[in-house]
Amino acid sequence: MCRSLRQKALDRMNLQVHHVLSGIVGQTGLAIVDAIPGGERDPRAKPRNGRIKADEEVIAKSLAGDYRPEHLFTLRQSLAAYRSYQKLIDDGTVRFATAYTMFSPPTRLRKPRTRPGLH
Repeated sequence: MCRSLRQKALDRMNLQVHHVLSGIVGQTGLAIVDAIPGGERDPRAKPRNGRIKADEEVIAKSLAGDYRPEHLFTLRQSLAAYRSYQKLIDDGTVRFATAYTMFSPPTRLRKPRTRPGLH
């Protein structure tokens, strides 16, 4: 849900970042998208992952768009929802890991059952 809201906000702003970066939830994509509501439009100001093939000029061109307040509001809201869901997932993962360590393997294994007539 958050991804589609974030993508819709970027589409309405006519930003083409998703065509330049393989994912806007990666390290570089999230850094760029996080900076947009704060007024940052220069991709050179954000750290880049070494796997990004696009140069800064291409990324900068993909950030040319319509930065209307209502679109920035939608983007801000979708980023907040994304962060909230990520925290819930992380909390659940920690609780699962804690609960999983409480279970111990059986101390003795049962003998396999043999059926009559099979050897």
